[in-house]
Amino acid sequence: MDSEDDERGPTNFKGTEGFPRPPGYLFDQPRQRKKEYWQCIKLVAPTMEAKPWRASEAVFAWCTMCNCKVGWKLGEINPVKKHMESKHKWLLWGKATNEKDARGSSTITGLLSPKRQRNVTSTTNQALDEALNVKEPTTSTNGLKTAKKHEAWYEVFQKNLVNDGGRKKKNPCWGFFKEFEGKKSWFYCVVCFAKEPEFNSYLKRQQAGVLNYDKSNTAVFKNHCKSKHSLAFSNFSSYLKTKRETELRDEQPFPKKIKKALSEVTSSEITKLFTSPDKPYRKKSIKQISYERRLCLLTAEPLTPLSLCEMPAYREHVRLLDPRILPVSLKRLTQQLLPDFFAELKHNVIEGLQQVTSVALKFDIWTTKKTEEIFLLSANCCEKNVHLGMPFSNGGKDGKSFSTAVKDCLDEFHVTRKVVSFTQDDGGNLSRCERALGENVDNSEVFTPKQPIFEQECTAHVMHCACKAAIINAESDDKLINVEKTRTRLQAYITWTKNSHEGQKFLSDAQSHCNLPCQRLPTLEKFQFAYLIFAFGSLLKNRASIDYLYGEKPEMSHALRERKPSWQDWEVAKMTVTT
Repeated sequence: MDSEDDERGPTNFKGTEGFPRPPGYLFDQPRQRKKEYWQCIKLVAPTMEAKPWRASEAVFAWCTMCNCKVGWKLGEINPVKKHMESKHKWLLWGKATNEKDARGSSTITGLLSPKRQRNVTSTTNQALDEALNVKEPTTSTNGLKTAKKHEAWYEVFQKNLVNDGGRKKKNPCWGFFKEFEGKKSWFYCVVCFAKEPEFNSYLKRQQAGVLNYDKSNTAVFKNHCKSKHSLAFSNFSSYLKTKRETELRDEQPFPKKIKKALSEVTSSEITKLFTSPDKPYRKKSIKQISYERRLCLLTAEPLTPLSLCEMPAYREHVRLLDPRILPVSLKRLTQQLLPDFFAELKHNVIEGLQQVTSVALKFDIWTTKKTEEIFLLSANCCEKNVHLGMPFSNGGKDGKSFSTAVKDCLDEFHVTRKVVSFTQDDGGNLSRCERALGENVDNSEVFTPKQPIFEQECTAHVMHCACKAAIINAESDDKLINVEKTRTRLQAYITWTKNSHEGQKFLSDAQSHCNLPCQRLPTLEKFQFAYLIFAFGSLLKNRASIDYLYGEKPEMSHALRERKPSWQDWEVAKMTVTT
């Protein structure tokens, strides 16, 4: 079978004038010789290969007029017939090439049954209007009747919304159905219901428009409306959509920003006031970067929990300040913003230490109950106290000894060859550190103390004592830091500073910090105490390694960024923030 036979059927068929030839296999089936239905229908093979194929191998049919796929199987013409009658009725009327020609022709075939054709006594156009279900233009009376019908259907629609027990029924089909009294889940159509049918007869229920509602979908109701009352259903859908838009517009008050009359308001002003806010800032915009940096400062300076950025109250606060700011997630804060922020601070510290010729090293060692050695390492240079780190070791069990940790910390800041003295409260620990460090450097003489041990003030020991007290309170049964107990211990620990000018300043800052509410002072010592007392308690018991820098912003280590802050941390951290 060649390509021409595929489209127009066998060559021995003489088609009727005005109709193209349908597929040839249809003429082997006498019941399906409806040539007018196959004028613009073509069959599609299962594969698009350029080879002969039979009509029985077609998987579907498609319309050449509207490029619409038509469901079809061998031996069935109903899908094709339904498509032609619904989409291209004018093609079924003889030689007409469009709907206008069909109305002017005197031959009407296809849609009207013989009984209806005998009853037609009007003109051809009237019969055609009846076939097409064309309604006359609505007069004022007809329009009034239609409006009353829409209002009645809308009342039924609203009643179904109330009676559904909280479930929203938004489909327009609910304007056509009412529920039977005493018969649960049975509804009847208000348009085609005449009398109550017998519920045992399926046919009588269908004729009376009585359907059962399954509580899961409204497909049965929608199919009934579209098949029986398609025009009324579409009109009521448009009416319902318009009414919803009107109600929504009435509920939203007009902005008070417009002072002039409504007639003077331009459409652009109305659009600007009623539309959504402006687009959010880009990630690389100046305002977005400024907000992210301030968030890093808020996280580091008063030691707020890392999860603050995802708290609903905080996000609402930021939205009220500027709705264009993009919210920052916890993952982006901990993996991108904070590392970049503290890397910049650390770079500034290293650059400052490169200009120093000598460094006085201060450190303190503290052993926990789990035999973990935690030491705080700081350096005095140019009347500045630079904190290098606070790592810990567990006797070499993790493959990193105490001396290696100290050596790595000094090498990281490039001050290994600049140390001129040690300061430590215990001579035994000092000699131990001196021997340990001397084994890891080329010249051990640089670590020889130039001054007696107890002549210099060891602020590291004071900080460690305060930190230890905070940890003991944090590990108590109530899991809360005892502020009064910590304040008493702090006052006892800092009595040694009363005889020096630096000690007096250190003491005043510490005491002002212990008295709540505190006042934030631009001094490093006060912030060190706040950081140690209120933050290290929950960090060190988790074997965390905390690295922080001098200045006003500490550096949070990897363990600090990964930990999950609790509500106790949040309550305690709020004490350090100025209200």
